[in-house]
Amino acid sequence: MKNTMKKLFCLALVLTFLAAACMPATLSGCQADAAREPRSQEKFTGLWHSMNMVAAGFAERYAFYEDGTFIYGSSQMDALERELYKTGTWSVADGELRLTIEARLTLEGGQVEEFDGEQYIDGAEVRERLCSPPESEIYKIAITGPDDETDRETISIDGVTYYRFDNQTDLMDGYYELKGIE
Repeated sequence: MKNTMKKLFCLALVLTFLAAACMPATLSGCQADAAREPRSQEKFTGLWHSMNMVAAGFAERYAFYEDGTFIYGSSQMDALERELYKTGTWSVADGELRLTIEARLTLEGGQVEEFDGEQYIDGAEVRERLCSPPESEIYKIAITGPDDETDRETISIDGVTYYRFDNQTDLMDGYYELKGIE
């Protein structure tokens, strides 16, 4: 019985020593994961368009900037969309895109008209609405690899595929024009 107790005590000491020796490695591993998170965000930085080409106008699009700010533009082909742009800050963590909306550019007033079978909003004014307090939106986000047809990098935001369009430098020109920024 005495030998069994000694063996159990020695085993407990060895296990305690091993656990203590492994703990710094485990903690540094957690720190490395946390340090890697900002670098994973870099993969999303850039201009993203929800169609793999540009046709008669831009589809839904995001500009994720390195400084943590973003601009979202709604589809220019949806003539009944009242929200044109939203801006604020962005981050990616745990497979989620987290947007903090600070301002929205919207169409206010006007009326729905029809021309050649297509409806559109006529006579509306563009207004900037500051969000106070800022509004939060969270979406699932993932890197989905290159597109088979265009070889463009793609990401998925809430199941919608967005294509990297960093070469399309005028993707957000409409926003800057409405804001009077050159």
